[in-house]
Amino acid sequence: MVVDRLGTDLQKMQNNNSGRLPAKTVMQIGIRMLDVLEYIHEHEYVHGDIKAGNILLHSLDASKVYLADYGLSYRYCPNGKHKEYKEDPRKCHNGTIEFTSRDAHKGVAPSRRGDLEILAYCMLNWLSGKLPWDHSLRDPSTVLASKTKLWDDLPNSVIKSSGEKDGCQGLAKFMAEVSLLSYDEKPNYADLRRILCKALYRMGTSLSSPLLNSLAQSFQKQSVGGGKKNYSQKTAVSTHRNQDTGNFGTRSVKEDSSSVQKTSHADLYPDIQNIHKPMRKPNVSPIHNYNKAGDKIPWNTDPSDVLERSDLELHEQHRRDIYKYGLAGSVLLLMIYYLIYVL
Repeated sequence: MVVDRLGTDLQKMQNNNSGRLPAKTVMQIGIRMLDVLEYIHEHEYVHGDIKAGNILLHSLDASKVYLADYGLSYRYCPNGKHKEYKEDPRKCHNGTIEFTSRDAHKGVAPSRRGDLEILAYCMLNWLSGKLPWDHSLRDPSTVLASKTKLWDDLPNSVIKSSGEKDGCQGLAKFMAEVSLLSYDEKPNYADLRRILCKALYRMGTSLSSPLLNSLAQSFQKQSVGGGKKNYSQKTAVSTHRNQDTGNFGTRSVKEDSSSVQKTSHADLYPDIQNIHKPMRKPNVSPIHNYNKAGDKIPWNTDPSDVLERSDLELHEQHRRDIYKYGLAGSVLLLMIYYLIYVL
């Protein structure tokens, strides 16, 4: 199988830029994510876990953005029939708490509008470097209340949260459009893209701007040069649950860019001699199934001992056969000689 070699993820870029991204970059990535989500949705699936750590850039062309990690993806429209809106207390707060949709907080199965809501939270986080409910992540009910208040107070809530004049107006209009969607309604992706594109134009750029390439190069220089950490650590609680089985677990996710960046060829490709190490002999006792009543080999006998013993016995038997048939041949020759020359 051959796949594209991808570069860094957006979370590392955000961490290395004081926890925020330029408004132009946020709008560009938002538009590209709309393209990705539209494609996924057209094939009857939703992603359910959109966040910076799951968004990767191409290693050579940073204008190409990829959405990874489909562990929480869900088929919302099997056989052309959309899942019904149904709140299930057993599945409440599914996903990554700070970004998951209000539907997911209520235990409702993921939907297209849910993916767009998650994307809106991500864009708000990229613009401002924080979310209004960051300090309440261990209380999912409080997070849900904060998210509901954010949507009820549009557009002022976004302007207050982001403090970014260039991008917040476009994001607020984007969220207002998403808020009008019903649970099973198909979004108008073209209109949503148009809103973000207009925000780009107001900032004096466009979707084809090489800003992403410049930002990626800046990140690579910081990684190689060992730049100082200029962001704060954030601990979040993420709950993941399978929508079909209801199995779930809660884990703490510590977002920290202190992980080592592998930049050298030796780091990325370790010596092959270190990979191919000799395998140890498995510590497994052999199980024998002897059916002959006369078999006297004990159960705890080492099979290597049995093999050596069998070879030795075969060798001795071979020597006895040679002696026996050789002696018989000699007697036969003597009898023939006696019959011919003596008689």
